[in-house]
Amino acid sequence: MHGFFVGRPLDCVFVDRTGAVLAVARLDPWGIVRGPAGTWGVVEVEAGEADRLGIRVGSRIGLLRCRQLCQSGCGLPVREKHGR
Repeated sequence: MHGFFVGRPLDCVFVDRTGAVLAVARLDPWGIVRGPAGTWGVVEVEAGEADRLGIRVGSRIGLLRCRQLCQSGCGLPVREKHGR
């Protein structure tokens, strides 16, 4: 992951296919972070949000495909945020 042209720091939550959190890393503007082996996807949240939400290595987060949340059907994985 790179923070090129990103104007604020982000937390990058690296997950495997089951939604298990493998790592949480701070990505600073113009910085670079790499996920661990086994990473299937990454969820980007505002810096500090992962800690505030209690997301840690070993946590499990719910993931849905975009087509389950919207009509665009792009298929991108997104963090479940609508309580479904």
